[in-house]
Amino acid sequence: MNEHLDSETLERHIAGGRSLEAENHLHECAACRAAVSRMEAALAQFALSTRQWSESQTLSRPPAGWAAAHALPSRRMAPARWAAVAATAAVLLAVPLYHNYSQRQAAAQARADAVLLEEVSTDISRPAPQPLEPLIELVSQSNTGENK
Repeated sequence: MNEHLDSETLERHIAGGRSLEAENHLHECAACRAAVSRMEAALAQFALSTRQWSESQTLSRPPAGWAAAHALPSRRMAPARWAAVAATAAVLLAVPLYHNYSQRQAAAQARADAVLLEEVSTDISRPAPQPLEPLIELVSQSNTGENK
């Protein structure tokens, strides 16, 4: 091979993302194998120094103030939490109730609109307005001679 693996491919290989091409290249290329070995050695040294530092930092008791900062919340917070839970429950109940109410209101308005539309349709479909119907009957009777 005439090209070496780039740093990203080497890092991916060390992290466990191994590809067949990289494996084949590392088998053939001593320079890339040496680069992988150097990176792995550096990581191993870092892990070792981290463990050593951590072990030297163990304390027999936590630092002053840590206990107060990390203590469990007192019982005085319980009423505030219950209030928050109650408020959340109220909102969760109110939303569906309001939705149901608004749907019923919309259905009632639709029924009222349908009744009004039917009344208007009936009124418009008459040949003459209702107050003039007796006059139209009188005129039609006199034209046909039925009232004699």
